Formats: sequence, C-alpha cells, structure tokens
Amino acid sequence: MGKVPDTRLLVAAVVLGTSAYATVGDALDSYSPGPLALLQNLAAPVTFAVYAAFTGVSPPEVNGAWRW
Repeated sequence: MGKVPDTRLLVAAVVLGTSAYATVGDALDSYSPGPLALLQNLAAPVTFAVYAAFTGVSPPEVNGAWRW
C-alpha cells in the first residue's frame, strides 16, 4: 500500500473543485466563452509554474521518446 495523502491537500482539492462551478457561472456574466476558456486553460500551467518555482521542481529530461 502507498502513502496516505495529506488531508489538507484533499480538502483544498475539494474546496477549489467545487467553487469552480460558481466562479464560472459568475464569470459568464462578464466574459464570453472564448476568453473564459482561455483563462481556464492558462490557470493550471501558471499555478504549476509558481509551485515549481517555490519547491524546486525540475522539468523532465528529454530523451528519444520525443523524436518524430
């Protein structure tokens, strides 16, 4: 069996996941679907970049699997 996940992480995921529906509903009053989708798709990489900068996560190594 693996390591038990931290309870705080689970609570944060539930709170952020459930609040997303209310946020999108409010945002649709102000934004059209195109810019809203772009904003949603940029939120995850920006969040990960900030997390990676503070925790020292390094990018994956490039190997032969990425060749065409």
